[in-house]
Amino acid sequence: ITSERSALSEVIENFLRYHVVDPRTTEGYRSHLRRFLTYWSPETPIHGIDSRQLREYFMDLTHEEEVGPATSNLRRTIVRMVFQFAKDEGLLDEVPRFPKRLKVGQTRIRFLTDEEEHSLIDALPMDHWKDLTRFQIYTGLRISEALSVRPIDRENELIQVVGKGSKVRTVPLSVTALSSLPSSTYYDQR
Repeated sequence: ITSERSALSEVIENFLRYHVVDPRTTEGYRSHLRRFLTYWSPETPIHGIDSRQLREYFMDLTHEEEVGPATSNLRRTIVRMVFQFAKDEGLLDEVPRFPKRLKVGQTRIRFLTDEEEHSLIDALPMDHWKDLTRFQIYTGLRISEALSVRPIDRENELIQVVGKGSKVRTVPLSVTALSSLPSSTYYDQR
């Protein structure tokens, strides 16, 4: 193992270059890893970081930045992926033990008030964007899911969407969601 190949900055750059394929995901990971990289020197060999140091880093991170448990868990996951990448590349014999994930409580119910919904819809410049946004509001679909809708089972009021990880799932539709669909674009007229 050469020290240059195992330098933390080099491992992170190679991880981002070869492991992460979506540009938006790469940028998100990069921003989380920037903080990790500043904790150690960029030349620190990845095999020189142990479980105790990782535990201290995540404790410091949580207290210094006052990040919530969900963000802290996301950062743990991303850093662990870097260490797994290093192991897969032969730069580590084993991945150090990471601190346990923090419990994430559901602290808020996510919904738009009627006023927020109307303000959002009114701010959109084109009718097809308004229809698509209403459809997302009434179904809870991500934009990529809403754009990948498969024909509806009109009898049972169901659609299929391709979600995260290219997984197909079935989503029930309310009468309101059905009424928000442009008839020719999203569903089978049969």
